[in-house]
Amino acid sequence: MCPVTLSAIGLGGVASALGIGGTAAAAGTAAAVTTGAVAGTAVAGASAAALTTTQIVSLGLTLASGAFGLVQSISQAGAQKKALKQQARREEEAATDALRRGEKESNRARLIGARERSEQAARMAANGLSITSGDALDVLDEAALLTEQDAFRIRTDANREAQGNLQRSASLRTEASSVKRSAVFQGIGTVLTTGSRVASQWRSFTAAPVS
Repeated sequence: MCPVTLSAIGLGGVASALGIGGTAAAAGTAAAVTTGAVAGTAVAGASAAALTTTQIVSLGLTLASGAFGLVQSISQAGAQKKALKQQARREEEAATDALRRGEKESNRARLIGARERSEQAARMAANGLSITSGDALDVLDEAALLTEQDAFRIRTDANREAQGNLQRSASLRTEASSVKRSAVFQGIGTVLTTGSRVASQWRSFTAAPVS
């Protein structure tokens, strides 16, 4: 079997290793078929011809160059994917922290408000005011309402911050998946280009008997 075809078939395994699934594996097979067809005529013409050492080395270097480009592309994509997923996890941790902080600050606001109302009620009672009816009660009720509004605002702000973190996390994870797919299809292009170059060299080397 032509080395071009072997290198193309290897792309299916690369796609599987990346976790892309059937689509990319099928694309790898398609690449194998295409490059095999391109090199087929050259293989037939070369069956009775011997290549010189220099020619063999030249073909090997071309294949090695394509393989190196493919491995480098996949390696870079893997590193980028890992970095994106780490950023996504940090955003998720930040969302959890925002919710926890919001709950804590909201409870603190309630405690402060309750203490202030208690002190206010004590002052009113010391001045001979009834705190169970009339204006004094209205003042205390209004203070309680303001405290709850403040606590609600703190929770709302924390929830909004957490949602922003989670949205960024989802976007980063989507980008990570896109990088993985892009690496596979870039690899397909590398295999096809390498196969075409090797087939062209093969035809040129076997066009005439080696003297």
